[in-house]
Amino acid sequence: MKEAMVVKATDFAGRPQDLFINDLTQSKGMILADYGSFWRDHRRFALKTLKNFGLGKKSMEERIHEETKFIIKTLDKSIGKTLSPQVMFHFAASNIICKVLFGIRYEYDDETIKMILRQSYGYVYSLFIGSKPAVVINGFKTMKEAMAVKAIDFAGRPQDLFINDLTQSKGMILADYGSFWRDHRRFVLKTLKNFGLGKKSMEERIHEEIKFTIKTLEKSIGKTLSPQVMFHLAASNIICKVLFGTRYEYDDKTIKNIVQCIRKLNQSTGAES
Repeated sequence: MKEAMVVKATDFAGRPQDLFINDLTQSKGMILADYGSFWRDHRRFALKTLKNFGLGKKSMEERIHEETKFIIKTLDKSIGKTLSPQVMFHFAASNIICKVLFGIRYEYDDETIKMILRQSYGYVYSLFIGSKPAVVINGFKTMKEAMAVKAIDFAGRPQDLFINDLTQSKGMILADYGSFWRDHRRFVLKTLKNFGLGKKSMEERIHEEIKFTIKTLEKSIGKTLSPQVMFHLAASNIICKVLFGTRYEYDDKTIKNIVQCIRKLNQSTGAES
């Protein structure tokens, strides 16, 4: 690893390339571009600009430390309550950027930015997140109309050229709303009910698997454990119990291969980050 990342760093400095992304970005930029003269020029410009804004200097460190205090206060206030760490850290990162660019920060429950957008564009407006268009809905009445009154109009899924070609626009999880989706949903629900979905037999299988999960946790006291892998194995065992009538130990090669294949499939389609 040292030889690859340090000694031969240039040889391993590239990024995975995608035909659609390359066509969209014209193979320029930094994050998605491959290593080369364009990448070096953009990197040099980006670093110079960021340094002018304080990157690598004490002023940037002070802004981060200042924002960290507000994060700690928010965490203290949220003891015993539900809190989305993802949203909180998005606010924190945005505040650091606002502090650098505009010299001001906003409270995490501040409505200023939302109000600016609402007054400028109304309760429904669109914007681009990267290269993809998105629609933002504000207000309870507008959200109720979108999600309840006009539910069918908002029942679709984000579409991707690669996924559509791979699945032929069929299936359930990634398919767009339409006749194909409704037919597949009807078939899937009927089949799952035959396998015990919504019945006591399914509940018993889940309870049985939980016992093995608890035993695994007890054995791992004082040791390192990946909860993600463990719960993947548990969920896969429940499915295997339904389909084949058997379960596997968590260290069994068969179940590990099944989970590994599913993860690779998800990664290849972008379903797993």
